[in-house]
Amino acid sequence: MEVSHRMDHKGALQPSSDTRFAKEVPYEQYVQNAHYSISELLVRNHGSGIPQTTVCKGKSKTHVYPLVQMGIFGVKQDQDTIMNLLASARSESRIQIAAGYLNFPQYIEDAILNSKASFSVLTAAPTANGFFGSKGISGHIPGLYSAIEHGFFNRVSNLAEATSSHARIRLFEYCRSKWTFHGKGLWYYKDGEESPSLTLIGSPNFGRRSQYRDLEAQVAIVTDDETLKAKFREENDLLTKYSTEVDRTTFNKPEHTVPRWVQFVGRYFAKSFL
Repeated sequence: MEVSHRMDHKGALQPSSDTRFAKEVPYEQYVQNAHYSISELLVRNHGSGIPQTTVCKGKSKTHVYPLVQMGIFGVKQDQDTIMNLLASARSESRIQIAAGYLNFPQYIEDAILNSKASFSVLTAAPTANGFFGSKGISGHIPGLYSAIEHGFFNRVSNLAEATSSHARIRLFEYCRSKWTFHGKGLWYYKDGEESPSLTLIGSPNFGRRSQYRDLEAQVAIVTDDETLKAKFREENDLLTKYSTEVDRTTFNKPEHTVPRWVQFVGRYFAKSFL
């Protein structure tokens, strides 16, 4: 199956040999054909459920689940898995999320705000954004993400005030001199355990673009092996080592100053490109 077209060494487009994906096919029909073809391929190779690989070590078991996200074609294994995880998390559980470019789709943000679990969200400080100090329009990209981060922080704070609850959701920034931050992942600490029993590893950044536009692949690893769980925690701790918790004063810092026109333009770009 060849869903996409190819480009030769001269830059010329070589259409797919499959007539369902010829360049003359209307866009809506192309998307529908791709959805059915890819979904059929996944089911044919892995059955009706999410595929898994099981590794046994003594009495311990580790399950590895490969996940695919092609939002443009309506293939949403990754999205469905994340949503099921967030919806089923109990109040004793703790979830840590790393997203170098923080821009949650509305459904993920709503799931976090409505979840019973506790959350720590780690993202890049403006100075740790890869575009910080860039010339031209790209130099304002850290400001766009700062505005998005500020909005998320305000919604979290408003929720805590409205429910008269403690800070169930905490936001952190990675800031290390001469380093940029591109970390991404999720670590699930079940019912007060000190080490995570589940982690997500792969390309998604939990952002709008990765859910709706990009081709993403990652794996969910679930284990009861204490040695592996300790490795998960070590990885998580290394990411959070150079982080500081965000509060209202954070957005008074010069690097968080965002021109009004950037905030205005960002309302469009946040939904389409970030």
